[in-house]
Amino acid sequence: MTRARQGLIVSGIQRNGKGGPGRSEPDSEIAGSWYVRLQVAAVGEPVPALPGEDAGVRGAAFGAAAGPIRFTDFRARYRDAPPATPLDAIGKDDAVEDGEESHDEIVFDAAAARHGELVHALLERITRYPGAYEGVPDADAVMRWFPLAGAGSPQARAEWREQAEAAVHAVSTMLAAPALRALLLADGALSARNEVELYDAQGRLLRIDRLVEFADRVVVVDYKLRLLPQEHAAYAAQLRRYEAALRPMFPGRRIESGIATAEGEWIALAQLSTSRRPRQASLF
Repeated sequence: MTRARQGLIVSGIQRNGKGGPGRSEPDSEIAGSWYVRLQVAAVGEPVPALPGEDAGVRGAAFGAAAGPIRFTDFRARYRDAPPATPLDAIGKDDAVEDGEESHDEIVFDAAAARHGELVHALLERITRYPGAYEGVPDADAVMRWFPLAGAGSPQARAEWREQAEAAVHAVSTMLAAPALRALLLADGALSARNEVELYDAQGRLLRIDRLVEFADRVVVVDYKLRLLPQEHAAYAAQLRRYEAALRPMFPGRRIESGIATAEGEWIALAQLSTSRRPRQASLF
């Protein structure tokens, strides 16, 4: 979750007790925050709070300071910190993949990339507020959501409408698929987030399309227009990295991951082959 090599400071936020009946008690930490997650995982070193008499605010408006200001020098604490060790074994295939990325032939399909970006944008918007929409919006609504669609020539606008209609069809297919609906609409989930960014133990930035948290498991959802057989090994390695980074943050719960395709398929990590072949990108 960080590239920091010396130290990472995570603070919590206490509730003020407002919000009416049924709210959490005052001074309790906000559930689901990174502070609470790391605290439950028993990682990190607690920093004691400063005594009230030392932590009080004193400035020119309050007269001269009555005593010295105390603070914790985190530079000294982490100056000699050992290098970070992986939270989970990544595996040889994953380590090799990054080095071989430039040697694989990537076929870029501009039209597919534009289609994938629009489908992704629609999924992010609809799944963020699932209760706000009765169903998948039509092409006219999509074009209103993205005002740039009205720019350019009539031909460009007609092409954009075709893309909007294709994206609406893909999203409708995904939301209607039994294997995907619960993940996309977060039925029975404790929480669901889109575009989750974190760093793994090796300092690599990971960007998860959708993270759905249930009481007994946490599911990583990665969106793809389609998944070709020759892409299985690469995406299997990617999903394993996601799972390894998340496992310490959700102790006691299963970490699952898979690919959600525009055809309504759910391809779990266990289903992905481990063979290595040249990859053809289906960007999403």
